[in-house]
Amino acid sequence: MTRTRLGAAPGQRLRMAFARFATASLGATAFSQLVLATLYWIGGTNAVTASTVAFLAGAVPHFLVIRRWAWDRHGHLRWDAVVYTVVTLTAGALVILATTIAERQFAPMIDGRGLRTIVVVAAYVASAVPVFVLKFLVLDKVFRQANDAASSTRVRAPKPEAPGTTSS
Repeated sequence: MTRTRLGAAPGQRLRMAFARFATASLGATAFSQLVLATLYWIGGTNAVTASTVAFLAGAVPHFLVIRRWAWDRHGHLRWDAVVYTVVTLTAGALVILATTIAERQFAPMIDGRGLRTIVVVAAYVASAVPVFVLKFLVLDKVFRQANDAASSTRVRAPKPEAPGTTSS
């Protein structure tokens, strides 16, 4: 059975990376939701500002956690940050668009700021689910290929042979 850099079989490695990515994402999402609700409801900011700040507040710690924990990435911080930033900004734009559309569609029908906040937060979460899966697949492909390439270029020590034998 082939083992990867993380010491697991490829299928197990994918499941482990996904579980770790999902766990880190749940933490980042919870923090983002707290920021979103606080800025939108208590701070009185609009959905664009609140969801943008919320998204960024979760993205930075998420990147730092997943690159080490989910994909065991060391070094190449600049490249990883560029890849993560492009993927995350694309994902963020989709989530921000969804929350903005929800606010514009439903705000005129809802009087209370608290109920509007629930609608905006629901739109944020609903749009984040498909974005989450797509983001994992893209990052896994890029980071896994980078790890596989790094593993294949490492110099390996020759296998020791018993004295008096020849390799065939």
